Amino acid sequence: MNTMTDAAGKVQGWAFCRAAHVRQCAKELLQEESAQGTTEYAILVGVLVVIAIIAIVAFKG
Repeated sequence: MNTMTDAAGKVQGWAFCRAAHVRQCAKELLQEESAQGTTEYAILVGVLVVIAIIAIVAFKG
């Protein structure tokens, strides 16, 4: 039983550290202006993919 609580504590500690690291990275990305351009390109690619899927479905016949 003690081994399970030790393992659970380690996993919880790891998850907390990982979440803190992700939050820090997210804060840095929000402050970085070049990330805005990357996000815009990602949105553009997503829209183009949706348009391509719609075109394929519409002209399938």
